Amino acid sequence: ILAKKKQKKKKKKKKKKGKKKSKKYESESDSSSSSTDSSDYRAFKEFKLRRKLEREYENKLRHKYGSKKKPDAMFDKEFFKKYEEYRKYEAALKGYRSRHGSDSDQESSRKYDSRKDRSPPRKYERSPSRKYDRERSPSRKYDRERSPSRKYDREYSPQRKYDRDYDSYRKREPHRSNESPRSYESQRKYDFDRKYDYHREQKYEHPPINYDSYYKPDAFRHYDQRSQYDALLETNSAYKNNSIRERDKPQKVEPRQDKEPERPNTRVCKSVSESDEEPQPSVALVKPVNSKQLTPIMRKDYGTVGNVIKLQSNYYEVNVNSSVVIYQYDVDMEERIMKVKEAPAVIMRSLIQNYSCFKDMCPVYDGMRILYTNKRIPELNKRKRFTVTYEKREVDVKISPTNNMINLSAINDLYQRKTTDIPLSVFSCAEIILGFLPKIRYTSFNRCYFPPQTNCPDLGRGIQLWSGCAISVKPGQWKVMVNIDEKHTAFYKKQPLLDLINEICPRALQSDRMSDSDIRFLNSNLRGLNVATRHLGYKRVYRVVGLYTKTASEFYIEAESMSIKDFFERKYQIQLRQKHLPLLQVEPKKRNMLIPLELAEVKEGQRCIRNLGDDQIAKIIRTTAKKPHLKRESINNCTKDILGESKKLASDFGFELHTTPVLLKGRVLPTPVLIYGNNEKVTPRNGCWSGGKFKDAKRLDNWAVVCMAPKLDGVKLHECYRQLRNEGQKVGINVEEPCAAQFIGENSFKQEIDAMIQKFSDRIEYVIVILPPRSGNNHYSLVKEIELTYGIATQCIKIETYMKKFKSKTLSNILMKTNTKLGGQNWEIESLSKITDKLGNYVFSAPVMIIGADVTHWKRNEGMKPSLAGVVATLDNNCSNYASKLCVQPPRKNKASSEIIENFKEIMLYLLKRYYEYNRGVKPCKIIYFRDGVSGGQFIQTLTKEIAEIQAACRELEEGYQPQITYINAQKRHHTKLFCTENRDADRSGNIPPGTVVDTDITSPILFDFFLNSHSGIQGTNRPCHYTVLWDDSDFSPDFIQLLTYYLCHVYNRCTRSVSYPAPTYYAHLLCARARTMLLSMRIDWSDEGNLPSSATIEKQLSQHANLRNCAYFV
Repeated sequence: ILAKKKQKKKKKKKKKKGKKKSKKYESESDSSSSSTDSSDYRAFKEFKLRRKLEREYENKLRHKYGSKKKPDAMFDKEFFKKYEEYRKYEAALKGYRSRHGSDSDQESSRKYDSRKDRSPPRKYERSPSRKYDRERSPSRKYDRERSPSRKYDREYSPQRKYDRDYDSYRKREPHRSNESPRSYESQRKYDFDRKYDYHREQKYEHPPINYDSYYKPDAFRHYDQRSQYDALLETNSAYKNNSIRERDKPQKVEPRQDKEPERPNTRVCKSVSESDEEPQPSVALVKPVNSKQLTPIMRKDYGTVGNVIKLQSNYYEVNVNSSVVIYQYDVDMEERIMKVKEAPAVIMRSLIQNYSCFKDMCPVYDGMRILYTNKRIPELNKRKRFTVTYEKREVDVKISPTNNMINLSAINDLYQRKTTDIPLSVFSCAEIILGFLPKIRYTSFNRCYFPPQTNCPDLGRGIQLWSGCAISVKPGQWKVMVNIDEKHTAFYKKQPLLDLINEICPRALQSDRMSDSDIRFLNSNLRGLNVATRHLGYKRVYRVVGLYTKTASEFYIEAESMSIKDFFERKYQIQLRQKHLPLLQVEPKKRNMLIPLELAEVKEGQRCIRNLGDDQIAKIIRTTAKKPHLKRESINNCTKDILGESKKLASDFGFELHTTPVLLKGRVLPTPVLIYGNNEKVTPRNGCWSGGKFKDAKRLDNWAVVCMAPKLDGVKLHECYRQLRNEGQKVGINVEEPCAAQFIGENSFKQEIDAMIQKFSDRIEYVIVILPPRSGNNHYSLVKEIELTYGIATQCIKIETYMKKFKSKTLSNILMKTNTKLGGQNWEIESLSKITDKLGNYVFSAPVMIIGADVTHWKRNEGMKPSLAGVVATLDNNCSNYASKLCVQPPRKNKASSEIIENFKEIMLYLLKRYYEYNRGVKPCKIIYFRDGVSGGQFIQTLTKEIAEIQAACRELEEGYQPQITYINAQKRHHTKLFCTENRDADRSGNIPPGTVVDTDITSPILFDFFLNSHSGIQGTNRPCHYTVLWDDSDFSPDFIQLLTYYLCHVYNRCTRSVSYPAPTYYAHLLCARARTMLLSMRIDWSDEGNLPSSATIEKQLSQHANLRNCAYFV
């Protein structure tokens, strides 16, 4: 038996050797020609079957996706379907091989397999038998002349496929005009080669993400440019047979050191190795932003998620006559005339009426230095001087032609997509033309126009509320649009200055001599006010510097050798009655110009720019809060008045106005699902909800309650603890009895707080302070100094709230803030973790940092106070814990405050370190940055600076660390209003429902922007927030960005309502407002420019304590 087995084995070996020999020497052996022909025939039949199966597979995909190709994806759902199709194809081929031919036939058939036997890319070595096959193969002639795969090989060789993919890559990412074509092309080819060769050999298995290790970008890998089926055929067999050489495996790519030009937003990240070694942060194949200006990204698509509703806006269409050319002229006047607001317009009106060269013209003056006409003025071929009489004086006006002709055909080029540059000169010219006539007849400022007022609401202290309208011309999606909105502003009443002083500070006029404290208080209210006098025989306007310390009878004029009282009696025959009052000092301050108070009156039509009191703001809200249907009627009335007057003039300049508001469609996004404690799910209705126990409730053990109000006794103070304990049981917070409960006066507050904290050996973690009646900034700042000094979170409660409104809802809000400040989590958004990107990946399955930033400025009359920049960043994917950083920016003398955040690199580095420490060595792979307060004119400047600073901070944190950045700007200060055309679509207040998003018709034709109303209206008409996506390395879809923005409005931990814009941005605003209040409490004379503290000194005084670095103490 053993002998027979040995003989069988020998026979098998001989057969195998014979087969190998015949294959090796088939070109030289005449006897094996017949077997070669038969094997070639079977291989050819196998190839035909393979091609048939491939065509069926391709037809299925083409039938499924239509003419549009779906983007290649490695880990999306469609990939697995493709992989199953390939498995079925392999099974069918295996069955054919089992029925026809042997292993030798399979081996010989491979030269007909055009996908497996093709020449590899240039990076890999050629097959050792390639030369032999090409020169001595008996089928050479057959392959060259009659092979059915000849055409296929020529079209689908790896090098051809590489060339086609590279061409499509170039089309998708076109060359930028401001870069060197040669350097840009070489760099782009370099990037594509690295992506192409690297992703060709990835394993098609999704590695698990270990959050305790470094940043892993695999969940967000950018995928291969080649076809998915082609990559499967190569990599499946290569990895199955372990035939990939070591040198061809992916290697770590080091960042290039040479200076490279900017490139499109494309990032490719290396995959995590499957070895046991700790994976390192990946290197993104994107050149960091250089000092050149960046360009905001353009819109790629529109959102589709949500239920469609019909809306009406306060936009009106404008038809533009592209054949019209508008001519521009420069106007030059004396400086003293230009400083008076109304003087230039009055002078130009008189000039146009008196000179014949302006007849049969439609001249439009902007009030400063530009004059527009619809025809060329023949007499003004060069600079010409005109003389006009103004206030009994002759004024010279010089008008000169310019080369700036405004051609309205630029509008057609924009909407026909011939250019991506918005012609701003056309839109600014249109705004001036539409506002020319209203500016003559009404009081105006900043494109807002207020007709003569009757029965104005009185706000007190010499101020009344005026109503008017605001006009702006904007590029719509398909047409030019005019945006008209109702506007309300506080104005000073026209009255004698003494009457205004009596309303502001009545006691100042009751005594024989005004006290120094009253003078300081009046100076803070009167500084910058315009007053008029008539004792010279004509009206003259002055700007107030302040009150002088001496009276009219005390101040002596040396040149005239008399007092001011005697001077006015002798020169103007005016006998002063209020001799005991101080004099009024006016500009210019150097000339020491003084005027008696009783001769000055408040100038009419003067806007109040100082801060209003709480009672005045409450009156404004009650007056202006109109229901949506009333607001719509008011806007329509403004439109008839304004557009009716300007319609004829606008048509002469080529603008045809429509008075019917634009109707459009919006979408209501799905409401997110919130998760409370015990996995209780809550779905908000109309933007509000009520939940149960908190998701992560902290214990309130070591805390104290302090009362600064004198009226409370010990029993009522103990009642505070009892009510908090009962409410805490409902939300899951265990409230223990306070360590201390005592009364502290305002004068001894710091000393007694120090003694209380030392007494309990620093065990106190939380302090609740009940403020006295009419508490202001000083009381609030005293309490918040506890946080800066000891690192103990605090909570203020007004005595009015405690006595009247200390009910369940108020207690619940206090406990929400308390739990957040102690590091707890009130609720979690389940829907946030389910948002996917374009490729179906869950974005929040990997570490993501969301940043909110805001900059607060002061008004001009508030002195040289520094601007305050607040930046807040999430520390987890639940958006429950935050790190924050405050930056104090020096004021800019005689310049408008800048929205750019200085030292932004240091701020970002600080926040990234907090994130790294909080997550134990994990860094975010994506940064989503919400920026508040940047206007459209500062987009490019702010984007260029802050993106470069973020990337520099990431590189400083770790070399080669480049997360993907998304930059979104949020604007609330606009005049867009949206109304539901059908009552069934509106919410209970009549406003558009929460989650309404609009990204068509009234949005930009170029930029990626949208309007989102995320909150429910309590009173008045809602104002949606305007978002503009300026930068997006992650290439998020519009649906993802809109859903993410809407969901982030539900994580605001001060109330159980969705807010008007994302919570991180809201928190940044709270951080700035908190610092602003504390800055006001500092005893600093901000008018004394020489003795102001430095920004670094102020920032050090306002910097947070180390104990509060990783919690939202500012809530």
